[in-house]
Amino acid sequence: MSLVGVSDLARELAKLGDLVGKGTLSKQATAGKIPIAGRDARGSPLFDVAAVHQARAGNLNPLMRRQPDNLEQASAPAGDPAGGGVDDEEPERRSAGPRPPSALVEQQKLEKQLKNRLLLRRVGEDEGLFILRREAEETNTTMARQTRDGVTAQFADYAGKLYAFVGQQPRSEAELRVWLAEHAGAAFDEVEKAIAAEQGDEFEDGSDSLDVEPGPVAPARAA
Repeated sequence: MSLVGVSDLARELAKLGDLVGKGTLSKQATAGKIPIAGRDARGSPLFDVAAVHQARAGNLNPLMRRQPDNLEQASAPAGDPAGGGVDDEEPERRSAGPRPPSALVEQQKLEKQLKNRLLLRRVGEDEGLFILRREAEETNTTMARQTRDGVTAQFADYAGKLYAFVGQQPRSEAELRVWLAEHAGAAFDEVEKAIAAEQGDEFEDGSDSLDVEPGPVAPARAA
């Protein structure tokens, strides 16, 4: 019977399909779970491969496992269930993954973002791209009111014309729709020109009067 050390024992057991690390074998030998057949000149344990394989096969068979006979076996370390099972493989070493960026790196990123935002703001201010929200809202509100008031005034002026248009002869709904659409478009055009003139804009016709005749209206039929 040839005896082998723990390293050779692990290799021989692997050939038999029993994969186990030499560290696990050393712990099992110290705990008395596998038999030690002798020791070498330095006092290191020597093992009989067949005896160790048989002991491990018995411990790994669930039907042959026994309940611990004493307190020492009952308090077997975790990973060795019921004091007889054997952890055949060493714990797998897993990578902890990428390390989170350090506080210095985070601070550098934040400073870069602030510098970019400051640069963008300066460019916008230099190019006149920024408008205060309050100013924009006030401008839009003012223009909306001016448009509303101007168009209302225009239609008040058109009241007489509408009365004359309807009084000439009975008008169909389609004719009234055409008349209102034409005069509404003309009213908005004139109000837009008037507002633009107040703001210093230029129009081709240069007209800033609100009382301008709209485009041609469908001729009235003779009564």
